[in-house]
Order: sequence, then structure tokens, then C-alpha cells
Amino acid sequence: DPSVVKETAKQRRRRTLRHLREGREERPDEQLRPAPPMPNDLPKSTQTLTRRLATNTVLSPALRHKFFSDDPDEGACRRCRRTATAAHVVWECERHARLRKTKLEDLPDGIRPATYANWILPTSRDKAIVSLLWTKLVKFVYTDDDPGGRLRSSLRRSDQHPPRPP
Repeated sequence: DPSVVKETAKQRRRRTLRHLREGREERPDEQLRPAPPMPNDLPKSTQTLTRRLATNTVLSPALRHKFFSDDPDEGACRRCRRTATAAHVVWECERHARLRKTKLEDLPDGIRPATYANWILPTSRDKAIVSLLWTKLVKFVYTDDDPGGRLRSSLRRSDQHPPRPP
């Protein structure tokens, strides 16, 4: 009976989602709070990158390797060989610590984020503060030193990893 199959699938999805939600409640440091409203004055590219970081959907090297298996570094950070998640590339990697510190020090003390989650998901609902934080985030990612260059999912895959000659 199709209705029984449909109901069984629905119950299975509910159990899975409940399990995932309960698992996240045990790890309070994860990104659980909602993303603040997007300020209208930000360019589309900034809005796209910050929304992808906030929703954990940016195509990081680790995720890219999982999907396509075409990353020559196999999803690892080029500097420290740890898994190159978006959080690692933006917040944890020592390769960009000095540049990250410089960008964060440009922010006023009262709004300077202390964690990756506070940078990508500001707790303030003031659009001016959110806009400032996200603008600094994008300037950090798109700096000439290229700390977040591997997060640029808008490029075609062939541009990120040129094909090998035959």
C-alpha cells in the first residue's frame, strides 16, 4: 500500500532528524543559532559567500574531495595537512593567522568575534554591525594572499584544478 510506504519513510526521516538534533545538542559549540538577516548594502558575492559559510554549504576542499575526489591534496590543508573544512581555512589554519589577526583588529573591541561561529553568525541583529563583520570576513577570504581562495566555489572546477595533460 503506497500510503503505508509513505508513512514509514516519513517516520524514518523523523527518527533520523531527531537523532541528528540530539547529537548536536551534546555539542553546543556548533553552529546552532540562526543566521541574522542579510544586510541589503552588501554585494551579491559577499552575500553568497557569507550565507554559504553560515549554512555550512561552502565548497571547502574537504567537501569538494568528498563530492568529486578531484582535489590533489585529498581535502587536506596544504600547510598543516589537517582536514580543510571551511572553519579550518577561515579560522584555524596557522598559515593565515597574522592576516586574520590584522583583519579582526580592525574591528571595534565590542564587536570583535572570538570564535569562527561568532564571525559567520553574529549575535547582533544590528544590520550595520552584521554588515561590518561580514565585509571584513569577505575581505579576509578574498585577500591577495588568498587565505580562502580554496573556498571560491563560484569558479568552474576546471579553473580550480586544471586538467592534467594526457
